Order: sequence, then structure tokens, then C-alpha cells
Amino acid sequence: MLNTRKRMPSYRPWGSTEDGAIEFESMTTETLPGALEVIKESFFTDENTCRGVEILSEPGASSELEDLCLNAAQDGVSVVAIDVATGKVVGASFNKIQMQQKPGEKSAFEVFSETCKYKSSKALMDVMILVDSKVDLFKHYNVDCILEVMFLVTARSHRGKRIAELLMASSIEIARQLKCHKDVQTPVEIQGTNVITNPNCVPGLVSAIASSNYSQRIAEKLGFHSLAEIKFEDFVFNGKKVSERIDDVHKSWRLVAKRMKMFGSSQAGPFGTIEYRLLTEDKIESAIEIQQKSMRQENVALGVGLYEEEGGPEAMKTVFYEVIKDNCTIVAIDVKTEEVVAVSFNKLHAPLPIGETDPLEEVVRNHVKARSSLALIEFLSDVESRVDLFERYNVSGAMEVFYVGTDPKYRGFRIGHGVVAASLALARGLKKCGTAQNKITPEVAFGVFTSNYSQRIADILKFEWLETVNYTDYEYWGKTMAERIGTEHKCAKLGAVRL
Repeated sequence: MLNTRKRMPSYRPWGSTEDGAIEFESMTTETLPGALEVIKESFFTDENTCRGVEILSEPGASSELEDLCLNAAQDGVSVVAIDVATGKVVGASFNKIQMQQKPGEKSAFEVFSETCKYKSSKALMDVMILVDSKVDLFKHYNVDCILEVMFLVTARSHRGKRIAELLMASSIEIARQLKCHKDVQTPVEIQGTNVITNPNCVPGLVSAIASSNYSQRIAEKLGFHSLAEIKFEDFVFNGKKVSERIDDVHKSWRLVAKRMKMFGSSQAGPFGTIEYRLLTEDKIESAIEIQQKSMRQENVALGVGLYEEEGGPEAMKTVFYEVIKDNCTIVAIDVKTEEVVAVSFNKLHAPLPIGETDPLEEVVRNHVKARSSLALIEFLSDVESRVDLFERYNVSGAMEVFYVGTDPKYRGFRIGHGVVAASLALARGLKKCGTAQNKITPEVAFGVFTSNYSQRIADILKFEWLETVNYTDYEYWGKTMAERIGTEHKCAKLGAVRL
């Protein structure tokens, strides 16, 4: 059948059902009224939270939630399902951009809750705030922007056609495109203005509060992780448990989330798929463990006798804990086990004002006492100081690939290459749009590559060689570095690549 449906200039498609009967597209000024109609006719009447807090018992309560929908629509990331035959909106996903708040600031939902005049609409907001509070998603996933699938609805007349699933899949695709810095936010005119709120956002995560068995199954199918659960029977509204107003088949709210991958496709390791991710708080100790384990074979560590001195390896932990604070360390994760199997500790640099000391130098001066640890740091500093990268490349920010280590069991699968490539992808992303957490914008990446293997990785990734030092020229405690390292690896090279 020929599709003659008239489309507005702002039309942005995200797919269709297999038979082509339903199309999915970004919400626009033209489709907003239809989306609100579906919310009124099918969401406020049937959705479990709405039923549990009796939204329809107070006429003004649903109007307040319509205002919340308008607020979300202004972010330009909501989606509608269109019946091609009739041109009507038959489903909608009102999506909200959530930005990380500064300490003491209230979330968008907390601010909106304070404006609610009706008990039931405020209760619904309180449920959302309660479920969201169970896990700090920003901290857990180390992100500063989230796309939240806020209200997901299918018209009663069109249920059973996978519309909700495809609305959610379309929302994920919008987040993925934003993550790749594509301009896919679509303006929606509300009260005479079509200015997009939260423009140029780069969500690292899609989240939702799934309130039925159906939405929970959809989330699981689409690869969301379930992070928290609150049972309906544990929330009381107007003297009754919410569960008493909801069909017994549905039991709880679940907080679900799906990370947006920034670093391209995953790669196979010896035991399954490998993913490259930004280091999160829950993986810090595992990353340090990989550093400690892998550094036993690292050439500079061997050359300065790090493992010949008691306390030498332990002292290096202090340095890596400081490097992690720059929030740009990349880890390789074995998806099957969720274990860290490789790490690239990366550090941001900017020219220091005259008289100021680098924070890492302060940490080393105050906390690192082992002579071998100090020798290792001094060696790297000596090599790096031979070229003024800021002057050479005429830049004011750089990212250093400070240390790359791979679990010995996972070597030989190009995972070291993967974490360095992911580090460069991160640096390019920071250059393009930055983050709220980092004030330095890197324009060049650099590192001291200390083995034949890491030097080959740098060659493949188009690093330019700026300086080479031979291990025979450095002596520590009566031996040259070459005597400790052996004959296979002969030099360290300073390399850099413009981002």
C-alpha cells in the first residue's frame, strides 16, 4: 500500500512495525496534542501508579501531570507512534533529560513535586522520586546526563502490537545518537516558544521506572539492568496500600537502566565479549588490582627495580588513585563476568600558571617515599619534559595515556589496543563538548610507550613520535635499566596525536 501520509518538515523517523502499519518518530509540535490525548485516555486510566494513587479522583491532578509532559516534551527527545492509515498518534514515550545536580540542588522531579497542588499528583511524583533515590545513577554509572523514559503509553485500541517496546527502542536510539554528538533533539512549540531545554546534552544512560510486568519484560528484552525494586504493598496512599488498587498480577516498581556505549563495538576476548567503559566507582579497586598485577611485567617498573624494594609497588597505588580523579580512565570489562580485565589510566593536563604545582606532584612529594617509585615517576617526567606539547601543538589542554595494563590471562587479544583506542574516543568527545566534571578540554593525547607492544599500538593509532630514550642510558642502584629489562625491549618513546 502506498504511504501518502503528510509529514511536517521536522519529521524525524525512528522505524516502524514489521508490517509498516505503525511508524515511530520524534514528537513534534503537530503530534504533541495527539500524544497528550493518548496520555489522558490510556495512561491516567490504566497505568499502575496512576491507579494506585487515584489520579482521576482529583480532576486537577491529571492536568498537573500533563504540565509535566509538556515540560519533558521541551527537551526534544520524546517519541510518538503513528497509525499510518489514520495519521493518529497511538502511542507515546515522554522522555526527560536529567542532568546531574550540584550538591544541595533539587532534581527536576523534586522541583516539580513542590508545585503540585493535588494529593494524588504529588503522590505520583513522590513515588518517582522515591524509586529514583534508591540508586544514584549518576554516581553508579559515572555519568552527568541521563535520558529518562518518563511516561510510556500505548492507546487501548492498539495494544498487543509491540508499540511500547518499539517506542522504548526508539528512545534508546535517540540517546545513542546524542551520545555520538548527533543533533537529534526536535523542537516542540509550547506556549509560543519552541526553544529546546537541555540542548546539546550527551546522555550516558537511559533509565526508566517500570511499573508493570509488561514494561519490566520490555526493559529486560532491550538490555536494561534492574537496579532497585519497591513493592506496591509498601507504599500507602489515602490509608490504603497501593497494591489494593492494582491488579494482583503486577507487584512492584523497578528502576532500570541501560548504559549508552561510547566506544564503538565490543571485541571478543578469550572467554567472551569485551566492552570498553569509563571507570566507575564500583570498579576502582578492580582497576587498581589490574595495575598491580600487570605492572610486574612493565618495563620501566622492571628497569627501576620497583619489585626489588619492599613497599615500592604499594606506593604506586597512591599515584593511580590521584590519576583516577580526572574521571577519564577507561576499563575493559569481560561482559560475562563483569570483571575488569584491562585499564588505561588517563590524566588531563593544562599549562600551569607560574608558581603553581601540579596536584599529582604534590601527592608524590607528600606521600610517595619508596625510592623505586620515585625513580619510575622521575623517569617518565624526564622523557615528557623533553618536548613542550602545549607549545608544539599550540594547545591549552592534553590527555596523557598514563598507564595501560592488561590481565595476563587476557593478553594477545588486542585488548590493550582497545582501551587506548577507547581513551582517544573519550578525549575526542571531551574536546567536542566537554563535561560538567572536567574543566580541561584536551586537544592532543600523548604518552610514554615503554615496550615494543605499546609502541605498535601507538603506531596503529597514528601517534607521532617526538622523543626516544634508550634503556642502556639510565642506571639505577648499580644496574642499567637494560640489564633488568632484557634485550627484547630497548627504548621508551614519547608519542602524541592531535585529536
